[in-house]
Amino acid sequence: MSQSEDLTPARRAILQRIGAKLRETREQQGRSIESVAAEAGITVELLCAIEAGREEVVLESLAWISAFYGTSHDDLPGR
Repeated sequence: MSQSEDLTPARRAILQRIGAKLRETREQQGRSIESVAAEAGITVELLCAIEAGREEVVLESLAWISAFYGTSHDDLPGR
């Protein structure tokens, strides 16, 4: 069973909102998923999973990705 299958519905909803906000921010900045993944040092597959809310991401990763976009992880939904 994957981590995302173990998530409660409420936690899954939070992760989906966070992922949607990250995707929206990336798209507003006109950045491709490939370029962001490369600059962030993660795989495209992982970033896709994060944006889809399928991966539980540790707070440190959220903070780093948020800083990369020039925002705070405190601005993300559910925080």
